[in-house]
Amino acid sequence: MTPHRRPDAKPGHRSDGTLDRRTDTQPGRRPDGTTGRRPDGTPAQPGRWPGAEAGRKNAERKKAVAAELRAQMLTMMTGRPRGLADLHRRAEAELGEADPVTLLIACKSETHASRARPVAESVRVWARLVRSADAVLDLDDPARLEIISRYGRWLGRRGEPADLDQAVRHQRGELHRREQGLGAHAYWTGVARLDLAAALGERARLGHLDLGVKDSAAGDLAEAIELSEAEIEHRGRVWGHDDLRTWEARGVLGKAQLSRTGTSADRVVRMTAAFIAGRQVRREPRLLQARLLRSQALLAAGRQAEAEVEARLAGELHRTGHEAWPGGVDPGLAALTLARVLAETDTVDALAAARRALRARLAWFPENSVYCAEAQAVLAARR
Repeated sequence: MTPHRRPDAKPGHRSDGTLDRRTDTQPGRRPDGTTGRRPDGTPAQPGRWPGAEAGRKNAERKKAVAAELRAQMLTMMTGRPRGLADLHRRAEAELGEADPVTLLIACKSETHASRARPVAESVRVWARLVRSADAVLDLDDPARLEIISRYGRWLGRRGEPADLDQAVRHQRGELHRREQGLGAHAYWTGVARLDLAAALGERARLGHLDLGVKDSAAGDLAEAIELSEAEIEHRGRVWGHDDLRTWEARGVLGKAQLSRTGTSADRVVRMTAAFIAGRQVRREPRLLQARLLRSQALLAAGRQAEAEVEARLAGELHRTGHEAWPGGVDPGLAALTLARVLAETDTVDALAAARRALRARLAWFPENSVYCAEAQAVLAARR
Protein backbone atom coordinates (compact mmCIF):
# COMPACT_ATOMS: atom_id res chain seq x y z
CA MET A 1 0.00 0.00 0.00
CA THR A 2 1.30 3.43 -0.90
CA PRO A 3 2.05 5.62 2.14
CA HIS A 4 0.07 8.88 2.44
CA ARG A 5 2.17 11.91 1.68
CA ARG A 6 2.49 14.37 4.49
CA PRO A 7 1.11 17.84 3.84
CA ASP A 8 4.56 19.32 4.24
CA ALA A 9 6.26 16.67 2.01
CA LYS A 10 8.07 17.99 -1.01
CA PRO A 11 6.46 17.34 -4.39
CA GLY A 12 7.67 14.04 -5.82
CA HIS A 13 8.59 12.65 -2.37
CA ARG A 14 6.89 10.16 -0.09
CA SER A 15 5.79 10.95 3.44
CA ASP A 16 9.01 9.47 4.78
CA GLY A 17 10.99 11.91 2.69
CA THR A 18 12.24 9.39 0.07
CA LEU A 19 12.02 10.12 -3.63
CA ASP A 20 8.93 8.77 -5.33
CA ARG A 21 10.34 7.68 -8.70
CA ARG A 22 6.89 7.01 -10.11
CA THR A 23 6.25 10.74 -10.18
CA ASP A 24 9.81 11.87 -10.80
CA THR A 25 9.08 12.78 -14.38
CA GLN A 26 8.46 15.92 -16.27
CA PRO A 27 5.14 16.33 -18.03
CA GLY A 28 5.13 14.51 -21.36
CA ARG A 29 8.11 12.32 -20.49
CA ARG A 30 8.35 8.59 -19.75
CA PRO A 31 9.86 7.33 -16.50
CA ASP A 32 13.12 6.76 -18.36
CA GLY A 33 13.20 10.39 -19.42
CA THR A 34 12.30 9.86 -23.07
CA THR A 35 9.37 11.57 -24.77
CA GLY A 36 8.34 8.72 -27.07
CA ARG A 37 8.85 11.01 -30.04
CA ARG A 38 11.43 11.21 -32.82
CA PRO A 39 13.81 14.20 -33.04
CA ASP A 40 11.44 15.86 -35.52
CA GLY A 41 8.57 15.68 -32.99
CA THR A 42 6.55 12.93 -34.69
CA PRO A 43 5.41 10.02 -32.50
CA ALA A 44 7.66 6.97 -32.52
CA GLN A 45 6.04 3.61 -33.34
CA PRO A 46 5.08 1.76 -30.14
CA GLY A 47 7.63 -0.85 -29.14
CA ARG A 48 10.29 0.33 -31.60
CA TRP A 49 13.46 2.04 -30.45
CA PRO A 50 15.54 4.10 -32.86
CA GLY A 51 18.31 1.45 -33.04
CA ALA A 52 15.85 -1.33 -33.79
CA GLU A 53 14.24 0.76 -36.50
CA ALA A 54 17.60 1.35 -38.19
CA GLY A 55 18.42 -2.36 -37.96
CA ARG A 56 15.10 -3.27 -39.53
CA LYS A 57 15.62 -0.87 -42.43
CA ASN A 58 19.17 -2.16 -42.98
CA ALA A 59 17.89 -5.76 -43.04
CA GLU A 60 15.22 -4.81 -45.58
CA ARG A 61 17.81 -3.04 -47.73
CA LYS A 62 20.13 -6.07 -47.69
CA LYS A 63 17.24 -8.34 -48.57
CA ALA A 64 16.38 -6.17 -51.58
CA VAL A 65 20.04 -6.01 -52.67
CA ALA A 66 20.37 -9.78 -52.33
CA ALA A 67 17.27 -10.34 -54.49
CA GLU A 68 18.58 -7.94 -57.12
CA LEU A 69 22.03 -9.56 -57.21
CA ARG A 70 20.54 -13.04 -57.46
CA ALA A 71 18.36 -11.97 -60.41
CA GLN A 72 21.36 -10.42 -62.16
CA MET A 73 23.37 -13.59 -61.57
CA LEU A 74 20.71 -15.74 -63.24
CA THR A 75 20.60 -13.37 -66.21
CA MET A 76 24.38 -13.37 -66.62
CA MET A 77 24.57 -17.17 -66.45
CA THR A 78 22.43 -17.39 -69.59
CA GLY A 79 24.17 -14.69 -71.58
CA ARG A 80 27.12 -12.77 -70.09
CA PRO A 81 28.98 -14.99 -67.61
CA ARG A 82 32.06 -12.78 -67.74
CA GLY A 83 30.16 -10.15 -65.73
CA LEU A 84 29.89 -12.53 -62.77
CA ALA A 85 33.28 -11.43 -61.41
CA ASP A 86 32.13 -7.80 -61.14
CA LEU A 87 28.84 -8.93 -59.63
CA HIS A 88 30.75 -10.94 -57.03
CA ARG A 89 32.82 -7.91 -56.05
CA ARG A 90 29.65 -5.86 -55.65
CA ALA A 91 28.10 -8.58 -53.48
CA GLU A 92 31.18 -8.61 -51.24
CA ALA A 93 30.98 -4.82 -50.85
CA GLU A 94 27.23 -4.60 -50.18
CA LEU A 95 26.44 -7.89 -48.43
CA GLY A 96 29.80 -9.02 -47.05
CA GLU A 97 32.09 -11.92 -47.95
CA ALA A 98 30.25 -14.39 -45.71
CA ASP A 99 26.71 -13.68 -46.96
CA PRO A 100 24.99 -16.75 -48.50
CA VAL A 101 24.14 -14.85 -51.71
CA THR A 102 27.76 -13.66 -51.99
CA LEU A 103 28.98 -17.26 -51.74
CA LEU A 104 26.42 -18.41 -54.32
CA ILE A 105 27.60 -15.75 -56.78
CA ALA A 106 31.22 -16.65 -56.00
CA CYS A 107 30.44 -20.28 -56.89
CA LYS A 108 28.98 -19.32 -60.26
CA SER A 109 31.74 -16.80 -60.97
CA GLU A 110 34.52 -19.26 -60.20
CA THR A 111 32.83 -21.97 -62.27
CA HIS A 112 33.26 -19.70 -65.28
CA ALA A 113 36.72 -18.41 -64.32
CA SER A 114 38.08 -21.93 -63.79
CA ARG A 115 37.66 -22.70 -67.49
CA ALA A 116 40.33 -20.21 -68.50
CA ARG A 117 43.11 -20.46 -65.90
CA PRO A 118 45.62 -23.09 -64.77
CA VAL A 119 44.05 -25.97 -62.88
CA ALA A 120 46.27 -25.64 -59.78
CA GLU A 121 44.99 -22.10 -59.20
CA SER A 122 41.40 -23.27 -59.50
CA VAL A 123 41.98 -25.98 -56.87
CA ARG A 124 43.24 -23.33 -54.42
CA VAL A 125 40.23 -21.09 -55.09
CA TRP A 126 37.70 -23.91 -54.61
CA ALA A 127 39.43 -25.08 -51.42
CA ARG A 128 39.06 -21.57 -50.02
CA LEU A 129 35.38 -21.48 -51.01
CA VAL A 130 34.81 -24.83 -49.28
CA ARG A 131 36.17 -23.39 -46.03
CA SER A 132 33.96 -20.31 -46.33
CA ALA A 133 30.87 -22.35 -47.16
CA ASP A 134 31.44 -24.75 -44.27
CA ALA A 135 31.73 -21.83 -41.85
CA VAL A 136 28.57 -20.01 -42.98
CA LEU A 137 26.10 -22.15 -44.92
CA ASP A 138 23.76 -24.89 -43.75
CA LEU A 139 24.84 -28.46 -44.49
CA ASP A 140 22.12 -28.87 -47.13
CA ASP A 141 22.49 -25.43 -48.71
CA PRO A 142 22.67 -25.94 -52.52
CA ALA A 143 25.53 -23.42 -52.86
CA ARG A 144 27.60 -25.33 -50.29
CA LEU A 145 26.89 -28.66 -51.97
CA GLU A 146 27.84 -27.30 -55.40
CA ILE A 147 31.06 -25.75 -54.06
CA ILE A 148 32.10 -29.05 -52.45
CA SER A 149 31.32 -30.99 -55.64
CA ARG A 150 33.31 -28.62 -57.84
CA TYR A 151 36.28 -28.71 -55.49
CA GLY A 152 36.42 -32.50 -55.83
CA ARG A 153 36.25 -32.31 -59.62
CA TRP A 154 39.07 -29.79 -59.91
CA LEU A 155 41.18 -31.74 -57.44
CA GLY A 156 40.99 -34.77 -59.73
CA ARG A 157 41.63 -32.67 -62.84
CA ARG A 158 44.83 -31.28 -61.35
CA GLY A 159 46.29 -34.77 -61.51
CA GLU A 160 49.34 -34.23 -59.31
CA PRO A 161 50.73 -37.24 -57.41
CA ALA A 162 48.01 -38.76 -55.18
CA ASP A 163 45.31 -36.41 -56.54
CA LEU A 164 43.45 -39.27 -58.23
CA ASP A 165 43.26 -41.12 -54.92
CA GLN A 166 42.25 -37.99 -53.01
CA ALA A 167 39.54 -37.16 -55.53
CA VAL A 168 38.03 -40.64 -55.20
CA ARG A 169 38.10 -40.47 -51.39
CA HIS A 170 36.57 -36.99 -51.43
CA GLN A 171 33.73 -37.96 -53.76
CA ARG A 172 33.06 -41.25 -51.96
CA GLY A 173 32.85 -39.51 -48.57
CA GLU A 174 30.58 -36.82 -49.98
CA LEU A 175 28.27 -39.39 -51.55
CA HIS A 176 27.97 -41.19 -48.21
CA ARG A 177 27.19 -37.95 -46.35
CA ARG A 178 24.53 -36.94 -48.86
CA GLU A 179 22.91 -40.37 -48.89
CA GLN A 180 22.64 -40.16 -45.09
CA GLY A 181 21.54 -36.53 -44.91
CA LEU A 182 19.57 -35.93 -48.10
CA GLY A 183 18.48 -39.38 -49.21
CA ALA A 184 19.63 -41.67 -52.00
CA HIS A 185 17.49 -40.06 -54.69
CA ALA A 186 18.04 -36.37 -53.91
CA TYR A 187 19.40 -34.24 -56.75
CA TRP A 188 22.68 -33.38 -55.01
CA THR A 189 23.17 -37.01 -54.01
CA GLY A 190 22.97 -37.91 -57.69
CA VAL A 191 25.57 -35.24 -58.48
CA ALA A 192 27.95 -36.82 -55.96
CA ARG A 193 27.24 -40.29 -57.35
CA LEU A 194 28.19 -39.24 -60.87
CA ASP A 195 31.22 -37.32 -59.59
CA LEU A 196 32.44 -40.48 -57.90
CA ALA A 197 31.90 -42.50 -61.09
CA ALA A 198 33.95 -39.98 -63.09
CA ALA A 199 36.75 -39.95 -60.49
CA LEU A 200 36.89 -43.75 -60.47
CA GLY A 201 37.04 -43.84 -64.26
CA GLU A 202 39.95 -41.40 -64.38
CA ARG A 203 41.90 -43.30 -61.72
CA ALA A 204 41.40 -46.53 -63.65
CA ARG A 205 42.50 -44.90 -66.91
CA LEU A 206 45.49 -42.89 -65.65
CA GLY A 207 46.43 -44.44 -62.31
CA HIS A 208 49.45 -46.18 -63.85
CA LEU A 209 50.95 -42.72 -64.51
CA ASP A 210 50.46 -41.55 -60.91
CA LEU A 211 53.16 -42.80 -58.56
CA GLY A 212 51.14 -41.48 -55.62
CA VAL A 213 48.18 -43.82 -56.20
CA LYS A 214 48.05 -46.24 -53.28
CA ASP A 215 44.42 -47.35 -53.18
CA SER A 216 43.45 -50.45 -55.14
CA ALA A 217 42.00 -49.53 -58.53
CA ALA A 218 41.16 -53.06 -59.61
CA GLY A 219 37.40 -52.56 -59.30
CA ASP A 220 37.29 -48.91 -60.33
CA LEU A 221 35.83 -49.40 -63.82
CA ALA A 222 33.17 -51.85 -62.68
CA GLU A 223 32.08 -49.50 -59.91
CA ALA A 224 32.15 -46.47 -62.24
CA ILE A 225 29.92 -48.28 -64.72
CA GLU A 226 27.52 -49.42 -61.99
CA LEU A 227 27.21 -45.92 -60.52
CA SER A 228 26.74 -44.18 -63.86
CA GLU A 229 24.16 -46.73 -65.04
CA ALA A 230 22.18 -46.20 -61.84
CA GLU A 231 22.30 -42.46 -62.36
CA ILE A 232 21.23 -42.74 -66.02
CA GLU A 233 18.21 -44.79 -64.95
CA HIS A 234 17.28 -42.31 -62.22
CA ARG A 235 17.77 -39.18 -64.34
CA GLY A 236 15.90 -40.69 -67.27
CA ARG A 237 12.95 -41.46 -65.02
CA VAL A 238 12.91 -38.03 -63.35
CA TRP A 239 13.90 -35.66 -66.17
CA GLY A 240 13.60 -37.72 -69.33
CA HIS A 241 16.03 -39.73 -71.45
CA ASP A 242 16.91 -36.78 -73.70
CA ASP A 243 17.60 -34.35 -70.86
CA LEU A 244 21.14 -32.94 -70.80
CA ARG A 245 21.61 -34.20 -67.25
CA THR A 246 20.87 -37.73 -68.44
CA TRP A 247 23.30 -37.35 -71.35
CA GLU A 248 25.96 -36.15 -68.92
CA ALA A 249 25.67 -39.46 -67.07
CA ARG A 250 25.85 -41.36 -70.39
CA GLY A 251 29.10 -39.55 -71.19
CA VAL A 252 30.67 -40.75 -67.93
CA LEU A 253 29.46 -44.27 -68.68
CA GLY A 254 30.87 -44.14 -72.22
CA LYS A 255 34.34 -43.13 -71.03
CA ALA A 256 34.38 -45.96 -68.49
CA GLN A 257 33.21 -48.49 -71.08
CA LEU A 258 35.95 -47.52 -73.53
CA SER A 259 38.55 -48.01 -70.80
CA ARG A 260 37.38 -51.53 -69.94
CA THR A 261 38.90 -54.34 -71.98
CA GLY A 262 36.36 -56.40 -73.87
CA THR A 263 33.66 -53.73 -73.94
CA SER A 264 32.09 -53.21 -77.35
CA ALA A 265 32.91 -49.71 -78.60
CA ASP A 266 29.90 -49.87 -80.93
CA ARG A 267 27.59 -49.08 -78.02
CA VAL A 268 29.45 -45.85 -77.34
CA VAL A 269 29.40 -45.01 -81.07
CA ARG A 270 25.62 -45.40 -81.15
CA MET A 271 25.17 -43.42 -77.96
CA THR A 272 27.22 -40.45 -79.15
CA ALA A 273 25.55 -40.52 -82.58
CA ALA A 274 22.14 -40.21 -80.94
CA PHE A 275 23.31 -37.27 -78.88
CA ILE A 276 24.99 -35.43 -81.76
CA ALA A 277 21.95 -35.89 -84.00
CA GLY A 278 19.87 -33.76 -81.66
CA ARG A 279 22.59 -31.21 -80.88
CA GLN A 280 23.68 -29.45 -84.04
CA VAL A 281 24.15 -26.00 -82.48
CA ARG A 282 27.87 -25.29 -82.87
CA ARG A 283 28.23 -23.46 -79.59
CA GLU A 284 26.70 -26.13 -77.38
CA PRO A 285 29.57 -27.12 -75.04
CA ARG A 286 28.68 -30.81 -74.74
CA LEU A 287 28.78 -31.22 -78.51
CA LEU A 288 32.57 -30.97 -78.48
CA GLN A 289 32.84 -33.57 -75.73
CA ALA A 290 30.49 -35.90 -77.59
CA ARG A 291 32.53 -35.66 -80.82
CA LEU A 292 35.78 -36.40 -78.98
CA LEU A 293 34.24 -39.40 -77.24
CA ARG A 294 32.76 -40.59 -80.55
CA SER A 295 36.14 -40.30 -82.26
CA GLN A 296 37.75 -42.42 -79.54
CA ALA A 297 34.95 -45.01 -79.81
CA LEU A 298 35.22 -45.18 -83.62
CA LEU A 299 38.97 -45.74 -83.34
CA ALA A 300 38.43 -48.52 -80.78
CA ALA A 301 35.89 -50.08 -83.16
CA GLY A 302 38.43 -50.10 -86.00
CA ARG A 303 36.73 -47.35 -88.01
CA GLN A 304 39.78 -45.11 -88.41
CA ALA A 305 38.58 -42.93 -91.31
CA GLU A 306 35.39 -41.96 -89.47
CA ALA A 307 37.37 -41.40 -86.28
CA GLU A 308 39.64 -38.97 -88.13
CA VAL A 309 36.67 -36.98 -89.44
CA GLU A 310 35.25 -36.60 -85.93
CA ALA A 311 38.64 -35.74 -84.42
CA ARG A 312 39.37 -33.05 -87.00
CA LEU A 313 35.88 -31.56 -86.61
CA ALA A 314 36.27 -31.51 -82.82
CA GLY A 315 39.65 -29.82 -83.18
CA GLU A 316 38.13 -27.16 -85.41
CA LEU A 317 35.29 -26.55 -82.95
CA HIS A 318 37.84 -26.20 -80.16
CA ARG A 319 40.03 -23.72 -82.06
CA THR A 320 37.16 -21.50 -83.22
CA GLY A 321 35.48 -21.22 -79.83
CA HIS A 322 35.30 -17.65 -78.60
CA GLU A 323 35.99 -18.74 -75.02
CA ALA A 324 37.03 -21.85 -73.14
CA TRP A 325 34.63 -24.77 -73.40
CA PRO A 326 33.01 -25.68 -70.07
CA GLY A 327 32.61 -29.12 -68.59
CA GLY A 328 36.21 -30.10 -68.01
CA VAL A 329 37.41 -30.43 -71.60
CA ASP A 330 41.09 -29.61 -71.33
CA PRO A 331 42.76 -27.58 -74.10
CA GLY A 332 44.97 -30.48 -75.19
CA LEU A 333 42.35 -33.24 -75.50
CA ALA A 334 41.31 -32.53 -79.09
CA ALA A 335 44.91 -32.54 -80.37
CA LEU A 336 45.74 -35.65 -78.31
CA THR A 337 42.74 -37.49 -79.76
CA LEU A 338 43.82 -36.56 -83.29
CA ALA A 339 47.39 -37.75 -82.61
CA ARG A 340 46.09 -41.17 -81.58
CA VAL A 341 43.73 -41.39 -84.53
CA LEU A 342 46.51 -40.57 -87.04
CA ALA A 343 49.15 -42.82 -85.45
CA GLU A 344 48.91 -45.49 -88.15
CA THR A 345 48.04 -43.36 -91.17
CA ASP A 346 49.83 -40.00 -91.00
CA THR A 347 52.85 -39.99 -88.71
CA VAL A 348 53.84 -36.41 -89.56
CA ASP A 349 50.45 -34.93 -88.62
CA ALA A 350 50.25 -37.27 -85.62
CA LEU A 351 53.58 -35.97 -84.31
CA ALA A 352 52.53 -32.35 -84.82
CA ALA A 353 49.22 -32.98 -83.04
CA ALA A 354 51.00 -34.67 -80.12
CA ARG A 355 53.29 -31.66 -79.74
CA ARG A 356 50.32 -29.28 -79.74
CA ALA A 357 48.62 -31.39 -77.11
CA LEU A 358 51.65 -31.36 -74.83
CA ARG A 359 52.11 -27.59 -75.15
CA ALA A 360 48.45 -26.97 -74.38
CA ARG A 361 48.45 -29.26 -71.36
CA LEU A 362 51.66 -27.86 -69.92
CA ALA A 363 50.02 -24.42 -70.00
CA TRP A 364 46.97 -25.67 -68.12
CA PHE A 365 48.04 -28.59 -65.90
CA PRO A 366 50.96 -28.82 -63.45
CA GLU A 367 54.07 -30.23 -65.09
CA ASN A 368 53.95 -33.32 -62.84
CA SER A 369 50.29 -33.99 -63.65
CA VAL A 370 49.18 -37.33 -65.05
CA TYR A 371 47.62 -35.42 -67.94
CA CYS A 372 51.00 -34.02 -68.98
CA ALA A 373 52.51 -37.48 -68.53
CA GLU A 374 49.82 -38.89 -70.81
CA ALA A 375 50.60 -36.32 -73.53
CA GLN A 376 54.34 -36.99 -73.18
CA ALA A 377 53.74 -40.74 -73.60
CA VAL A 378 51.73 -40.17 -76.78
CA LEU A 379 54.44 -37.84 -78.14
CA ALA A 380 57.20 -40.33 -77.33
CA ALA A 381 55.32 -43.07 -79.20
CA ARG A 382 55.04 -40.87 -82.29
CA ARG A 383 58.78 -40.14 -82.53
